[in-house]
Amino acid sequence: MKFLHRYFPILTWGREYTRQTLGNDLVVAVIVTLMLIPQSLAYALVAGLPPEVGLYASMAPLLMYAVFGTSRALAVGPVAVASLMTATAISQFAAQGTPEYLGAAIAMAFVSGLLLVVMGLLRLGFMANFLSHPVVSGFITASGVQIAAGQLASLLGVKAHGETFLDIAKSLVPELGSIHPQTAILGIGSRAFLFWVRGGLKPLLKRCGIADKTAGLMAKLGPVAAIVLTTVAVWSLGLGDKGVKIVGEVPRGLPKIALATLFLTPLLFFLPKATLAATIIAAVLSLVDFGAMRRVFSYSLTDFAAMAATILLTLIDGVEAGLIAGVGLSIFLHLYRTSKPHVAVVGQLPGTMNFRNVERHQVVTDPALLSLRVDASFYFPNARFLEDTVNNAIAGHPGIRHVILECPAVNTINISGLESLEAINARLKDAGISLHLSEVKGPVMDRLKRSDLLEHLTGKVHLTHYDAVASIAPGLARKTLESPRT
Repeated sequence: MKFLHRYFPILTWGREYTRQTLGNDLVVAVIVTLMLIPQSLAYALVAGLPPEVGLYASMAPLLMYAVFGTSRALAVGPVAVASLMTATAISQFAAQGTPEYLGAAIAMAFVSGLLLVVMGLLRLGFMANFLSHPVVSGFITASGVQIAAGQLASLLGVKAHGETFLDIAKSLVPELGSIHPQTAILGIGSRAFLFWVRGGLKPLLKRCGIADKTAGLMAKLGPVAAIVLTTVAVWSLGLGDKGVKIVGEVPRGLPKIALATLFLTPLLFFLPKATLAATIIAAVLSLVDFGAMRRVFSYSLTDFAAMAATILLTLIDGVEAGLIAGVGLSIFLHLYRTSKPHVAVVGQLPGTMNFRNVERHQVVTDPALLSLRVDASFYFPNARFLEDTVNNAIAGHPGIRHVILECPAVNTINISGLESLEAINARLKDAGISLHLSEVKGPVMDRLKRSDLLEHLTGKVHLTHYDAVASIAPGLARKTLESPRT
């Protein structure tokens, strides 16, 4: 039974489900449905699919997540980036508006779902860790810009095409002289209304005496209000006959059994596509975060490089190139950074058993003793660097007789790192210098015990760095410990 409860959480929380919870869920369901209508219609257009497909596709996930979902707070529904990636993927196999395009979208959704199930069963969620936050942020920002640019044509009533921001811009600029006035008024007006709703409607409703929570919910229904108002305007003024593109009749078929389709069909017929474009732009611009670029730039140039590459390639060459470049550059930069880890010469702080960087603190050192703290794991990118660092340090101090590698930041030592340690130990032995290790973590020590390094180590492995120094220069260590701190 535990196996079933693991994959069907409804068997667990279903036992505690009450009538009061049902009543609350019904209220939330009505609100979510109203909010989901414009969102699902708009994102279907982003995917290059008929708008009604968004309605159909948004129903099943909600019902299925109630059975399989593990979070009671997670919002499930269509998202802009997934819609953009859908259009990018299937446009290579079929033209938009054709039955083949719709079939390819359904097939890709099925394959994607199947892959997610397999990855979930195999516990492959760790693969998401390869997507660094700067890369994800850059990808979402670029996707938001690209999606918004792709909707400008519908917003203004002109024609434009292209799969990337650059292509869309090139095709859109020559069309700016043929903007359709009525479409532009509806589109720009809807965009301005949605912009005002996001920040201005809630305070207005609160000043009118409406409770904060209710005012917030009503403000979130702004896209629904925009759809209703513009649809009524198109119907009453006959704008569909004056060149304003509308959704038109919703095809009958399998989804006709859904109640939502029954009452939405008349509404969708006169729905202007410019309003959907405005809804999309309003939604995706909230994803654009140029402020993140400034924060990342001021903190880490390497992370900024990955973020900038993701944004530029997404806008110039498409989402696939941007995402691949971002992930690839992040991995490369990580390997590059760890190939030259921070290595500090440390000395003892007077009056303490602590050791700190000689360049940052007033510490006590011994000319016959070299203490090096390596702030990284030992593995193939930095194995040769560690050897060179020790060799250079010894070459500059001929009086050294003991070298201690302080290892509190060493979480792993792979075979390349182990071979470097063996090479360092052998080279120091030939020079009459002993190699010691201190503060080696338990898992790392367990692996070292399975090698020959400890048998040939010219020095010892010490529990703490103070123990290592005290065993080599006991008089100096005690004297420094007893000295007053400065």
